[in-house]
Amino acid sequence: MKNLNQNCSIGTVNTVAESLSDLIAKSGSKDETFLLFGKKLGELSTTQNTAIKKDRIYSELDPLDSERDSLWRAAFDMAAMYKKNPVKTIQEGAAVVCPIFEKYGRGIAKKAYDEESAYITSAQTDLSAESAAAAVKKLPGLSEVLENLWAKNSAFKAKTAAFLSSKAVNTTSASALKKEIVALVNALIAYVDSVGFVRDDLKGFEKELSERIARANA
Repeated sequence: MKNLNQNCSIGTVNTVAESLSDLIAKSGSKDETFLLFGKKLGELSTTQNTAIKKDRIYSELDPLDSERDSLWRAAFDMAAMYKKNPVKTIQEGAAVVCPIFEKYGRGIAKKAYDEESAYITSAQTDLSAESAAAAVKKLPGLSEVLENLWAKNSAFKAKTAAFLSSKAVNTTSASALKKEIVALVNALIAYVDSVGFVRDDLKGFEKELSERIARANA
């Protein structure tokens, strides 16, 4: 029987591990070594699922960060532009809002993830105060930009929390786990090859194993 190819995708390897674990559990075998293969494959599959989720969450952080960076710069520049507006009410609004933006600076968009999150959250608190909120309403379009910014920042913080939670549960990458699963599956293949010809109870499993490996390698 051919071995599982190391070049198989992470998702394919995870599916193989999960399905083989299920097959072994339902086989009715009393072979402790055989059952241990199934138990370990199930554990690795579960751990890898968590790692896949963690990697996916992390990959979603950068686009969200880029969006809130753009929104912060847009809001900052908009407020600065309104300082020069000839309309008195707009000038008055900008006079209240601009010092708040200047307190944090346009450059917070270049800060580390957590630091930027904290700055934007603090700016949201400042700009939501009664006098500041009233001033923001005097500046056309700024409220909409800020509402979008607050939403993106909240989404970013939620993703960060989910990433840190999954990282605490599992610090091994999905790709590293793939190598471990492939090695274990190939060890299972070697075991079945060595005892299958004298074990009638493994005949059905041996056929299923061969078919699943062939599909995964295709």
